[in-house]
Amino acid sequence: MEQHISNTAVQEARYGAPEMFQGYPDVLNLDEMSEILQISTKTGRQLLSSGKIRSFRIGRSYRIPKPYLIAFVTGTPFREVS
Repeated sequence: MEQHISNTAVQEARYGAPEMFQGYPDVLNLDEMSEILQISTKTGRQLLSSGKIRSFRIGRSYRIPKPYLIAFVTGTPFREVS
């Protein structure tokens, strides 16, 4: 199933996100996500594998779009556009 991220979420990730996200790419890897959240990569991996933070995988590597991480940090559900 193809997933689409709304333009609003992308713009919010770029411009309306807390300062903690500035200076990072639009799609984060595990190390970058862990650095932003100030947690270990082990804890970050647990959050991703449990589904608490949405992500996708490329090979064995996790990729986390900023809107998914913002939704986790702010406690708001992420809404996809179909």
